[in-house]
Amino acid sequence: TAKAHVYPSSTGHVEFYPNRGEIPQPGCTPEHIEDPSDNDIIELNCSDARSYEYYNESITNKSAFVSELYKSDFVSLMKKQKKQNNKLPTNNMGHNVDKSKSKHGKFFLKTNEKSPFNKQNNE
Repeated sequence: TAKAHVYPSSTGHVEFYPNRGEIPQPGCTPEHIEDPSDNDIIELNCSDARSYEYYNESITNKSAFVSELYKSDFVSLMKKQKKQNNKLPTNNMGHNVDKSKSKHGKFFLKTNEKSPFNKQNNE
């Protein structure tokens, strides 16, 4: 999800924001793109197109794209469950998403500039 496309309220049970949903996504800046004639449009198109690449990578790597629950959603979840735990819940973005109710919310993760995009591969 790119910030340009963020809705004021949630549109699904589980939402993912790679790199905080910002444009441009890593690897989509003019210095990474051949012939950047209109930088804003190219950055937006490149950033949006990344969703397909992330999803493809999630199919071949079942443990890819581990994401952390957004902190305000975490506080709300802890109040509902009456638990005290400092560890943020995680979920996998893409093909292997856990759709169970305990994994609902907004999740954030960082990606690499190029494939493999899964950040955990290079840390």
